[in-house]
Amino acid sequence: MFKSLKNYFSKEAKGIKAVCVNNLFKPKEIPNNLWLELNKEYTITDAYINHNNELVAVIDEIDLENANITKHGFKYRGYNSMRFRINSDDFEKFIQMITTPTKISNKTLKELQIELDRAVKIEDYEEAVRLRDEINKIN
Repeated sequence: MFKSLKNYFSKEAKGIKAVCVNNLFKPKEIPNNLWLELNKEYTITDAYINHNNELVAVIDEIDLENANITKHGFKYRGYNSMRFRINSDDFEKFIQMITTPTKISNKTLKELQIELDRAVKIEDYEEAVRLRDEINKIN
């Protein structure tokens, strides 16, 4: 299920332009200086489906990934894509990128999450930590 889009950006295209249309309900874990500005244009440089099955957009202008902010053991790398309006010139390119299926080492993120849930239920915490770390590498 996880799909990174970085490989699809050409050297000329450096990313996809998008405007923030929703900066409401900032998660408390994210500091104000790393939050989105309404109506500001950003450059999406990567995108992926997170553990909640949401499309997340990583933007060039805010380095959220290196801020090491986590929630429930998962690292914030980007912002919910619903917070952005993709510029019409880039919309078709964006849709093509996110609809091409990809698997990471023959396991989807959903399959890893199922294994993690199973490990927690049987109280195999060592395996749960290993799986959480593997999921965080993907995210």
